[in-house]
Amino acid sequence: MKRISLLFAVLLTLALFTLSGCIRREKTAADLTIEALESVFDGHFDLNTMHSADSEYIEHTLNLTPESYISGVMKVPTGTNQDEYGAFIAQPGNEGSVSAALTTYLGNRRGSWMDEYLPEEKHKLWDAIVITDGKYAYYVIADTETREAVKDAIHKRLYE
Repeated sequence: MKRISLLFAVLLTLALFTLSGCIRREKTAADLTIEALESVFDGHFDLNTMHSADSEYIEHTLNLTPESYISGVMKVPTGTNQDEYGAFIAQPGNEGSVSAALTTYLGNRRGSWMDEYLPEEKHKLWDAIVITDGKYAYYVIADTETREAVKDAIHKRLYE
């Protein structure tokens, strides 16, 4: 009887170890710096057609006060190309307001668009995205291929 109980205990233990390896654990986001995020974005854009916006530009254009985010980067077009991005690490409790500011910014850009100016670039702005993932919030104005590549690369850096 003791042998059966011992055998049962061993089999049960093995089964539990086997099952525990099969359980999918929810991944948590990596803790990335703004420089790490910026390097992901920069790998997908032609930096010769963009320049970095300073904190004053960010505050006035996005209506984001320095107190609402820990760090951020915004790269805007220098010529006729409309490619642009902004990435921010929100202060705890400000994730929603940072995301809302980015959404409002894109709405303002769309509202001031003149159809006769660069009609071939309009789709980039109309298809632009805002993504919020925990404390990270970013927007991307680019063609579909670049936009999706950036989104996938950021997700990969955060979760893989």
